Amino acid sequence: MTSSENSDTPRKIRLPNSINSQLLRLKTCKNGSNSEPTLLGHFLIAGSLVILISGGFFCLNWYADKKAKEWLGSQEELSALPSQRLVGTAAEKTRLDEQFKEIQLRIQRHSAVMSYFYKQYYISISMTYALGLLAGICLFFISKVGWKDANKGLINVFIITSSAALFYRQLPGIFRQDTNMAANRNLYLDYISLKNEVLSYAATGGIAGRDGNNTNSFTTINPKIFIYYVDQKLAKLNQIPIDFDITRVTETPDFKKVNSVPGISGTPESLPKKE
Repeated sequence: MTSSENSDTPRKIRLPNSINSQLLRLKTCKNGSNSEPTLLGHFLIAGSLVILISGGFFCLNWYADKKAKEWLGSQEELSALPSQRLVGTAAEKTRLDEQFKEIQLRIQRHSAVMSYFYKQYYISISMTYALGLLAGICLFFISKVGWKDANKGLINVFIITSSAALFYRQLPGIFRQDTNMAANRNLYLDYISLKNEVLSYAATGGIAGRDGNNTNSFTTINPKIFIYYVDQKLAKLNQIPIDFDITRVTETPDFKKVNSVPGISGTPESLPKKE
């Protein structure tokens, strides 16, 4: 009785691991191991590449941020101007301290902008090189057999890597990463120089030579004149040099086609006026 009941009970059949792996391959590849990916296989390839590219981006961003902090040092808290040796009224000392804090704020601002564009420029160059190299390797193997007979998975890898390489290659030009980085670097150095001038004046009550050009002589300056001088320098350096090159996008044929549609490219001046 027991043996007959056991014989009627359905049993679970466990397939060997090798057979399971072959079934998984059939789901992701056409013709089994003869290697043409199915739609699921293409999605897996594309997803893996996106994850790999994203991981490379974050790793490069971390490394660039680390190097930028090493080179520039950590941003210090705003400090008051040492005024023990300053000669002047309380209002003049207060104004000099305000100018000194404003200089420090601008140093931090341009340092942050410069670091940002430096990181993006570094990432763009590195990703373009790495992805272009990978796309070139894929193209080499594709060209050996021709596009018709090439493995579709390899073509998938080539399309994704070459598209990503083109994307990163265009970023420095569109966002003018090198130009913005250089402009903010120059302003950063100018503010560092002005900060040192203010600190030297607070310690000595004067500057070296007239306008600081002749280091062989020392000139004592009235606080009112120096405050006016710092105001002029702050006004001259008061810039936010961030620029973009939209022509790299607007000059493409597809963008021109879209921009020519009525209602998109029209400006308020060109639209008909209501009577």
